[in-house]
Amino acid sequence: MKLKLYPRQYALLSFSFIAFTIIGTISHELGHAFIAKYLVGYEVNVSYASINYKVTELDEYTARYNRDKKYIEAETDSHQKNSFLEYRNNIGEQISKNRFYILLGGPIQTTITGTIGILLLWFNRKKILKNKYLNFFEWLAVFFSFFWSRQVFNFLIFISQTIIGAQNFHNDEFKISNYLNLSDWLVGFITFLIGLILLFWVTFVIIPANIRLTFIFLGITGSTLGWIIWMHWLGPNLLP
Repeated sequence: MKLKLYPRQYALLSFSFIAFTIIGTISHELGHAFIAKYLVGYEVNVSYASINYKVTELDEYTARYNRDKKYIEAETDSHQKNSFLEYRNNIGEQISKNRFYILLGGPIQTTITGTIGILLLWFNRKKILKNKYLNFFEWLAVFFSFFWSRQVFNFLIFISQTIIGAQNFHNDEFKISNYLNLSDWLVGFITFLIGLILLFWVTFVIIPANIRLTFIFLGITGSTLGWIIWMHWLGPNLLP
């Protein structure tokens, strides 16, 4: 395999990796926000690396509690107290389900977008391999396919945090595993493995050999730079 650096493509590929790292981060949070706002009905505020939403069921919960407070806090049973306790159990279950659906929104958006990119490349693979270059739309498909890199990156971070004993990196996949009563690492590992296989195929089959080294190098440096720019400068200023 012949590997060379192509300086002329450096700027364009660098910008693309930076831009798509930012786009991927925003669209991931919008995936959470879509579920929260349009399917669950919560009021949502999108930040640069997270979302905040108002759990509207809690307003009704507070109103009911305040209305029947004297019955609820009494030691004796009553219709009001039993009704509230049943309502509390039901609303707790509903809130838990809603939070799970919102949690799924981000990874689903990311992996669906990545899969669309993969499928576009798959259906055009013969032409790409024959021509040994990619046109503009095929490059777009490549960068969309790299939305799967989030699954790879997050799992590696999760494993490294686990090894050193840190407890402050509980990503979406970790929380999904916990909700489903699975091993902490299982959902993350499955999506990590899928992402690793797909991105390996894109990098070592679809990307032409004569620019592969440039692509790999800029993929690492550009994505890292994009993450730093968004998380530590642009993001906090645009979407605090």
